[in-house]
Amino acid sequence: MKALGFLVCAALALFLIYNAIRHFIINQKSKLIGLLRKVPLLPFPLDGITELEPTEQLKTLVPQARIQVGPEYTSRQECWNGRKHAIDKVNEIMRWIVKYNRKGTEAVVDDHEKIEDLIPKETKLVSISMEGFKHGRLCHEFEPIDGMSSGSYYTFQMFGDNKIQVTNYVEEGVSYVAGFCIYIQNPWLSGNHFREKVVEDCFESKKLPIRVRTSRVIVKNEHQVQVQKNPTAPPTKEKNETTYLFSDCQEPSTSYREGSPVPSEVSLEEQTIRYCPKLQRKVMSKVEASVVIHEEWDPQLREMKNKECEMCTDVLNNEYPPPYSSLGVR
Repeated sequence: MKALGFLVCAALALFLIYNAIRHFIINQKSKLIGLLRKVPLLPFPLDGITELEPTEQLKTLVPQARIQVGPEYTSRQECWNGRKHAIDKVNEIMRWIVKYNRKGTEAVVDDHEKIEDLIPKETKLVSISMEGFKHGRLCHEFEPIDGMSSGSYYTFQMFGDNKIQVTNYVEEGVSYVAGFCIYIQNPWLSGNHFREKVVEDCFESKKLPIRVRTSRVIVKNEHQVQVQKNPTAPPTKEKNETTYLFSDCQEPSTSYREGSPVPSEVSLEEQTIRYCPKLQRKVMSKVEASVVIHEEWDPQLREMKNKECEMCTDVLNNEYPPPYSSLGVR
């Protein structure tokens, strides 16, 4: 009996030592930082992966997310492999993004709030676009909302053991994080493979300056609004300039369709189209006393309404960052 007890204790000790060594190796691999590349890496084949139609909860809490899933797992796989630690960890990262998105808005951030899981157990890819960028065709592709400038290009960098790939947009020698993609080949992998610090660094990195690359709006007078294309923008088949006319009594003139916005009396002579990170879309904007004011058409009142935007104002006042940046895991 003593020999049997000794063997059991020895086996248990070996098991604990094995697990400790295994978790140490995984933790060290999660800190790996890959080389900057001109082409992206794909850690595993994307055959059979489809894009998931986002739920209302996901669109509300993490509007910049794009989820792609694989085939459903069988009952035998579920039973044999047990808990999906990788999915649990990525859901934890998604909850952190939810709370980060609420900073700078009117929403109250509660660190103890329970947020339900946002990605399903079959998730293979999670793509997140950064402020000022939109999703491209592939999971690692992210494009500036106002279009690429001349001479700009992309770089790609893998973090961890090929688990998180960051896409960088380089413009005028300055690198901006355009987005990142989380790869979940096996949902039963240890969650330690996916470092939340990498995601935090992406969100805390320098933002692409808000500026108009494609067009600007000039309010000529109370009857006329002119939209001019930026001459430095990529060439298109559209005309470089479009003029819209409005009548005196806010009724649509024959020159424009019904329901057209009539410029408000407080419009500045020159306005711009800005991307608003709070509204998650482009909106006509102006700046008064270093405060960004959005001007939008109210279809019920049939007039333009003005509203100050605290988030855009913060971005405007911090629009001139240091000349260079880099992303690293501290």
